[in-house]
Amino acid sequence: VAPIIAARILKIPVVWHFHEIEKSFTILVSLGRRLLSKLPHSLVVVANKSKEVYSLPDACFIPGAVDLDFWKISEPLSSDSKVLKLLAVGNINPLKGFDVFLEALVGIDIPVKVVLAGATLNNFGRYTATLMKQADKLKKLNCDVEFVGWQSPDSVRNLMSECDIFVLPSLSEACPLVLLEAMACRCACIATDVGDVAEIMSAKGDSGLLIESGDSARLRDSLRELYFIGSEARLKMGKIARERVEARYGLSPMAIQHYSLYDALLNRSGAN
Repeated sequence: VAPIIAARILKIPVVWHFHEIEKSFTILVSLGRRLLSKLPHSLVVVANKSKEVYSLPDACFIPGAVDLDFWKISEPLSSDSKVLKLLAVGNINPLKGFDVFLEALVGIDIPVKVVLAGATLNNFGRYTATLMKQADKLKKLNCDVEFVGWQSPDSVRNLMSECDIFVLPSLSEACPLVLLEAMACRCACIATDVGDVAEIMSAKGDSGLLIESGDSARLRDSLRELYFIGSEARLKMGKIARERVEARYGLSPMAIQHYSLYDALLNRSGAN
């Protein structure tokens, strides 16, 4: 809200982007909109779900986008290894659902290797400790869980090229860029039905499996399903995922939409 107050004082047009669907922000959104009432502005959502959560029916929808030249791999992993390699990426906090992910591995009865990539945050130390305890218990069940911390984009791309399945177990997302990146890298994906994930992946299941958030049993079943369909079927799923991202989530369409938005706002405000 502070930048909106500054813009109002300086009489500068505002483009306000919404990258969340958390209902706890509703009061701040209402306050910000009141402050913008006498200032030329545009509202942009990266997920249609944000329109619903924050009551923004007139907001411009410009979904997230990824660099398709960077987020690609020359040869996707075609592994017939008996060990299922799983990857999840995100800063360690409860909304990412990593505890649900690890709970799904209890009793999964197939050999699994898990990599969790993401920074540990000081304000979620207790949650991180809980994950570590879960990981220790899983090791006793012959399920290896590795926390690799923050990783550079290049390293994340390499991890995506090496995994059999990318997992997005989040409890809340709007338009998760990491899912777009994984799909662009032709990963077979399992993701929770939060934000606009259903629109991104397609409910048909041909580009990945969609599950309810917080449902560890369904996640376990989905992991087993993708394990038993085999590597060739997973590669086909990843190919379709890449095609979906190429068709809808490249940088050029997003840039054009933003340019048009800024141009219209400047004309409306009379600025040069």
